[in-house]
Amino acid sequence: MRLGSLKRVPLREVWKNEAQDFSKWLATKEGIALLSDAVGFEIEPVETESAVDSFSLDILARIAGTEQIVVIENQIEDSNHDHLGKLVTYAAGKDASCAVWIVRKARDAHRKAIEFLNNTSKGNIGYFLLEIEAWKIGDSEPAPKFNVVEVPNDWARTESDNTLTPTNKLCQRFWEEFNKYAMGRHDFLKKFKLRKPQPQNWCDFAIGRSGMWMSANVSDFHKRIRVMVYVSRKYAMNASLLDNVPRLSKMMGAEILVGQGADKTLSIMHKFDIREESKWTEAFAWYCDMLPKYREALFSVLDEQ
Repeated sequence: MRLGSLKRVPLREVWKNEAQDFSKWLATKEGIALLSDAVGFEIEPVETESAVDSFSLDILARIAGTEQIVVIENQIEDSNHDHLGKLVTYAAGKDASCAVWIVRKARDAHRKAIEFLNNTSKGNIGYFLLEIEAWKIGDSEPAPKFNVVEVPNDWARTESDNTLTPTNKLCQRFWEEFNKYAMGRHDFLKKFKLRKPQPQNWCDFAIGRSGMWMSANVSDFHKRIRVMVYVSRKYAMNASLLDNVPRLSKMMGAEILVGQGADKTLSIMHKFDIREESKWTEAFAWYCDMLPKYREALFSVLDEQ
């Protein structure tokens, strides 16, 4: 068997200019999907080079299905005081619920600063610090990779504003109709308890394991639905479970994508457009088929550990 070797690529060989190249790539569907997987929730870009007083925020975004603001500040250099100050300034200027700082390498002082901000923000805003890398195998195209350095401890992805957007309302109605459908699926109800529909793009389900839960997700931006297993970084068998992802994929008959965040997400995707209401029943059937099957496969692997 011939195997290739991974080679790290200097970021400036991939993105020569921070604003013109890296920020524009990050705002694409490919870039924002990788970032969403890394932080563990879906992000929708709103505007690049968004004005904050006399400054310019790299990317203004929001949490998918909500009006919660996400500010994203990029550096394809090592972290510095200037960008840390900008991150806090932009978060305040945009009244953000979440601030994401992407750097080539996080200096220890800045890692501790982000940790301090998370420990003192009382859950009102979450600060994420990530490192970006690029790798290639042989003569392949360079592949970006996010490494999560710091995440908030108890930051909640909840809609705090009473004013719901059309997407919020659509998501809430989607989950209301899902509950109606699931009431007729006794095989599903034996495994999961239905949750009160919320104006958000996900619906979580307890599975009776501490540090783990499952979720159904719908994305208007990415035009897909997915079922996910969330695994806390504190879960004792985190590493051994990740080693079994290929086996889980075979059992499910579908590719399982592993998120890059510290709290891992193991996702199975399916193309779907929430705007096509005539196909909602197909999506509900997919959820009700896949979630119990995924739970059974997961437990069969865990029970062998």
